[in-house]
Amino acid sequence: MISWLKKHFIPHQGNDHRPHILRNCNIKNILILVILLEIFTFLIPTFTYINRTGGMAAVISAVLANLTNEERQAQNLQTLAVSPILNKAAEMKATDMATKSYFAHTSPEGKTPWFWLDQVGYKYQYAGENLAINFSDSKDVTNAWMASPTHKANIVKGI
Repeated sequence: MISWLKKHFIPHQGNDHRPHILRNCNIKNILILVILLEIFTFLIPTFTYINRTGGMAAVISAVLANLTNEERQAQNLQTLAVSPILNKAAEMKATDMATKSYFAHTSPEGKTPWFWLDQVGYKYQYAGENLAINFSDSKDVTNAWMASPTHKANIVKGI
């Protein structure tokens, strides 16, 4: 094994001071191999992402609203309507989280979910915030929320 490594990688009199790995034919093969590895290194993660998620994440707010209402109906509760005002508050909160690189109910500055509701002038008697990250399907998000007592309470709190 040592003699093979020496022959292929170390210049010496036995290989005319030209390691076999650096000979013309081998250099071309190595170059082709490196190019192929670079191509596959770039393409495989792309294909893996497309195959795993079907091309794009399928977490859709309208679907989340429908699934939430299904859970409420199962509890004999009134369904909820999508609110443009709440959507604006959620958009502002999401922008803040993305801009400041955090994922939490309370911002690094101490802003709670209620701050965002106040910013858009939303009046409420009861409010809750359910967040989700690293999901690729709306049903999976809803299942996770329903498996969490506090998130479930936000969904099935009677009005």
